[in-house]
Amino acid sequence: MGTRGWVLGLALTMVLACGLDGRRAGHRDDTEPEFSADRLELSDQDAILDLLEPDEREALTRSQMSGVPGDPAGAPADETKSDKAGKVGLSVLSVALSAAAVAAPFFLF
Repeated sequence: MGTRGWVLGLALTMVLACGLDGRRAGHRDDTEPEFSADRLELSDQDAILDLLEPDEREALTRSQMSGVPGDPAGAPADETKSDKAGKVGLSVLSVALSAAAVAAPFFLF
């Protein structure tokens, strides 16, 4: 009786879950949203930054985000010796970690 009750409860839960999910998935909202890409009238050639107001553009240039067109401060600088040393150090550490992960099982026995 106990196993039959568990199976029946599980089956009932699955039927209810699938029924609720199917009803929610069948609901379609045919109204057009207030804010959509179709209403912005964008083309594939335009940048999203072209849609900004002048004060928004000024705030964007002051934010020091990279990738802003015409912003020389956003251009990447040349690597210094410390940058190169840091990259080499990370590369050596990642190789050492990989080698240690491969060798670790042999030290267990």
